[in-house]
Amino acid sequence: MSNVKEMPDYLRLHADDNVVIATKPLVAGQVLRIDGNPITLAAPIPTGHKFAIRPIPAQTPVRKYGQPIGIARESIQPGCHVHTHNLQDRHRVAETITSTNPPAKPSPLRRSFQGYVRPDGRIGTRNYVAVLSTVNCSATVCHKIVARLMNSVCDVGPMSTACSRPRTPLVVRSSSTDASTR
Repeated sequence: MSNVKEMPDYLRLHADDNVVIATKPLVAGQVLRIDGNPITLAAPIPTGHKFAIRPIPAQTPVRKYGQPIGIARESIQPGCHVHTHNLQDRHRVAETITSTNPPAKPSPLRRSFQGYVRPDGRIGTRNYVAVLSTVNCSATVCHKIVARLMNSVCDVGPMSTACSRPRTPLVVRSSSTDASTR
């Protein structure tokens, strides 16, 4: 008798989600019990891809992480693969902060870096500040962090002659570019 538990066929990230994620390749016709209901897969579902667990009417939100990740292009039935063919990206970067109590701005710190003196006397550095979003859900937060850093007094941002001291380069990247990765 083995104590090793088999990995479930799917992962549900939030109770409000209308999709789940396949944890291994699933085959068309396979029946899964989700919330006590049998769901028959209409097509093969690759590992890491989403499939509907409830009917999703056309032009309504598809929810993952308890948040909308896009809009259904067409009606999606339980057991159907949810991907770029039936999921439309409608993400927009929010222009306002919705929190009613953001944290207070931290007090200024004495900043330093591990730099070096070049032969001509200038200071060199290899420091970088990277604000990375691994999923689109956090992209707005990253943009707000960048905006706050850019408003700091000459501490970060693109190289500029407006500052009397070197600035740390700021790198902003989002790895999520389309609905198929969310």
